[in-house]
Amino acid sequence: MKWTVVVRPKIDISTKRFVDEIKTIDRDVIVKDVYIYKLYCFSGKVSFSKVYDITNTLIIDPVVENFEIYSEVEKSRKETKVNIWYKPEVLDVEALYVRQAIKYILPEDNFEVHTGKRVIFIPRIMDKKKIIPIIEKIFMNPLIQTYEII
Repeated sequence: MKWTVVVRPKIDISTKRFVDEIKTIDRDVIVKDVYIYKLYCFSGKVSFSKVYDITNTLIIDPVVENFEIYSEVEKSRKETKVNIWYKPEVLDVEALYVRQAIKYILPEDNFEVHTGKRVIFIPRIMDKKKIIPIIEKIFMNPLIQTYEII
């Protein structure tokens, strides 16, 4: 099973700087808001309840963060979502430490952990070709990261 955890701050931070930077790359793209959230992917033999417990105890700070767990890709008509992950050959240090901490709680379980970030553009950008230069120039490093447009 594959679970994606999206960690969101309880209070969103202003994204005006990103909106202005997007305009310098492509003036035709209309973006009113940009949100960046932390992503965790759990794959293998892991249940929803274990992912929930791991996220609630190890990953988030409940005072300032909320989270959502998805078992499949969630699509939206109002926004464009882009998931950015480290390439498989790049060491994902945060995932390594999360996995090490999980071994103390669940030593018998065997599953993988990956970290990344989600960038959300509001409103939805219909032409996916216009998103690619924005993502590659502002939000990711193409040498060590890969992305998927949802």
